[in-house]
Amino acid sequence: FATMQPEGAVQRMQAFLKEENTERLNHMAALEDWLADGVPLSKAVALSCLYEWYCQNLPAQHLWKVAGTVVAPRQLSCPTLIISALRDALVPAVCSYGLKEEIPASIWREAPVGHIGLMAGRQARTWCHTPYAEFIKHLK
Repeated sequence: FATMQPEGAVQRMQAFLKEENTERLNHMAALEDWLADGVPLSKAVALSCLYEWYCQNLPAQHLWKVAGTVVAPRQLSCPTLIISALRDALVPAVCSYGLKEEIPASIWREAPVGHIGLMAGRQARTWCHTPYAEFIKHLK
């Protein structure tokens, strides 16, 4: 992610210097902590995401497997919520359009935020957390 916007960290630090609002500074600090958290990702998951998703596009070909079983979205019978971040540079929103078509009964939402903003931005509660909580609340 950092290689897509190498000046990003410098820009964020410069924003700290200019910001005077304490609430905004607290949010900025929390976001930086979240970004630097470094939660471990297993090698198998990392390789699957990088090579099987991005390089080989196995999910779109219905060839992606989890624990030896092909994941076929069209066969999903469980309730499904898809939230697509419209300003996502890492995983562009268009990447989720095929999934929307594969799971016609899914609930579809588009959020005018980026990759990180969807989960940890100032508008994350509006565009992701609240819709997800409502979705979960109505599951049977």
